[in-house]
Amino acid sequence: MAVKKATVKKAVTAKKAPAKKASKAKSVTTAKKAAPAKKAVKKQAAPEAEAKKETTVAPVKKETLIKGLTPEELADICVATADDRKAVDIKKIKVSAEGALSDYFVICTGNSEPHIRAIAEKIERELRNNKGIRPRATEGTAASKWIVIDYFAVVVHVLTPEMRDNYRLEDLWENPETVKKTATKKATGPKKSVAKKTKTTKKN
Repeated sequence: MAVKKATVKKAVTAKKAPAKKASKAKSVTTAKKAAPAKKAVKKQAAPEAEAKKETTVAPVKKETLIKGLTPEELADICVATADDRKAVDIKKIKVSAEGALSDYFVICTGNSEPHIRAIAEKIERELRNNKGIRPRATEGTAASKWIVIDYFAVVVHVLTPEMRDNYRLEDLWENPETVKKTATKKATGPKKSVAKKTKTTKKN
């Protein structure tokens, strides 16, 4: 009986051993199959990353020409038009090197509120009628004593003497270029007529 029990135990252990080997074999095969799946995921992720790189938008640069004019030429037209309207202390300042969005500032003074309105209207009319250029925005009125005409590349500031002295825009830059400077005209009353004195000689 002891012999039979030993043979039965050997038979049982012999049968169980192959089952364990089979389970190991299955785990190896599943591991081999899982590996290619991970590689496939990586390959699919690569095109998506490339697509994201392609969709990145580069920063928009300013146009160098406005209706065929360079920013400096546009600024010169604004200066000439302001001078035609008798603007005072006209300055053209190159601000592009200072980190501003615009290329030039044109700053000028009007002697009164009606004067600054006339200067601003003349500049807008000149560029609209002769060059087909309209401002991106116009801010301020004659009553506010400061009118700003924004042509993006060129920004025009028309101020009264009080506002010009108060804010001193040109002092924000080190070397502003003075284009034209004229003295403010002071109102004078009517000239008094001076009677000529005539000497009378007495005859003896």
